[in-house]
Amino acid sequence: MLWAAELLAPRPRERLLEIGCGNGVAAQLLCATLSGGDMLAIDRSATAVSRTTRRCAGFVADGRLRVEQSDLSALRVDTASFDAALAINVNVFWTSSAEDELAVLRGALRPKGRLVLVYGQGPGSVDDRQAKISQHLRDAHFTVTATYSEDAGHAVIAVRAG
Repeated sequence: MLWAAELLAPRPRERLLEIGCGNGVAAQLLCATLSGGDMLAIDRSATAVSRTTRRCAGFVADGRLRVEQSDLSALRVDTASFDAALAINVNVFWTSSAEDELAVLRGALRPKGRLVLVYGQGPGSVDDRQAKISQHLRDAHFTVTATYSEDAGHAVIAVRAG
């Protein structure tokens, strides 16, 4: 998780989105580094939302973090609300074209907003998943700027096109 948070590299006063917050480890790491910014963490699981809210109670209390139960495709936020987004092991990006999810995400990110997708375990080879995700991103008008592997998993970084 630390590796993923370092890849996102929050800048001062940024607004962040975490997709699939799970147990809140990444939200906790990212909120600890936010300087004047804030974060929205979403998950479709009520259990994950509860765990993240408990783990990050101090950040929720000081307004640095909001945690909501939502699928990415159902997320409703203002256009260009976020500077950067992170998803760790969110299978929708490699199990389907993720067309609806990526359209919502593209609208939610500011122009040139950063997207970091990190994944490890999953079906097929890491290279196959990386190729599939990269194609889905390009189809959704994201520009894939880097792909690379680390011991902690494989990451695809995309910068919003246009």
